[in-house]
Amino acid sequence: MLPWALAVGLALAAPALADDHRVVVGESVAVGADEVLDSVICLFCSVHVEGVVRERAFVVLGELENHGTIEGDATVVLGTMRLHGSVGGDAVALMGNIESGPGDVAIGGDAVVVLGNQSGLSPGNVGGGIKQIGDKGFGQAVIVGLLVGLFVVALAGLVGLMALNLVAYVMLGPKRVETIASTLSQSTLTCFLGGICTCFSLTVVGLVVALILPVSLPMILVFFVVSVAGYCGLTYWIGTNLFSSRAKLTATVAASTLVIMLQMIPVIGWMVALALWNIAIGAAVLSGFGTSTDWLSARMSSTARGRSVP
Repeated sequence: MLPWALAVGLALAAPALADDHRVVVGESVAVGADEVLDSVICLFCSVHVEGVVRERAFVVLGELENHGTIEGDATVVLGTMRLHGSVGGDAVALMGNIESGPGDVAIGGDAVVVLGNQSGLSPGNVGGGIKQIGDKGFGQAVIVGLLVGLFVVALAGLVGLMALNLVAYVMLGPKRVETIASTLSQSTLTCFLGGICTCFSLTVVGLVVALILPVSLPMILVFFVVSVAGYCGLTYWIGTNLFSSRAKLTATVAASTLVIMLQMIPVIGWMVALALWNIAIGAAVLSGFGTSTDWLSARMSSTARGRSVP
């Protein structure tokens, strides 16, 4: 698995040095002639090697230029590898190129090019095999296809969220939606914790139901209904705060666009989605689907008083 998450987690915008392992995002790395590193990982930048890299060099969306020695594997993703020195392991280009220049060039393992091009490689300077899967033109077509597919999925998700918000807004009514939003506004943290507890409770109940009955559809429907109602209140709250000059329904729809865009941010989008989902569910449950901002707490207090009466 490509260490995208690892690299981004270790380095956000500047070099991160831990012993002899260097991880960098957005800033090029130079390994000097008298320098020895264990590994180099570079995202959205380039690596220039004059010295020695003992284990691996890994570059995403950049160039790897080696005039020294990489004792392990060398890998580029959506970039170019230019070899003027030796690679002890495999040289791999995924949707990129490998260019072998003149001089003392040697690859101890395989040279693998996936959806890219290679030049200058021959059995004389590659210890393993030279493998090419697809070419650059096909790779570009794949990338375009993936981008188009991502756009279609995003558009479908955006339209779907807008449609669900409109349906929920009509079904619940402006007053209930506003009450859900007010509940969220009064205690966002409580809504988040309430959402976690609700998800856990529904999961446990769902597992019990699934053991007794051969279906789990009821719990899925409950999750769906609570989520839709909560998201409607969430986007209403966001929309009426950010787009206060707009009509409330228009502001809610605009906020739907913003929410789905936030959830599509690479690497952190899933965390945003998880946080918003729990907040939305918590707000819907705590307010009793917009009945009142203290609906659940009032019910719990009433139950407690009933039990205390002899």
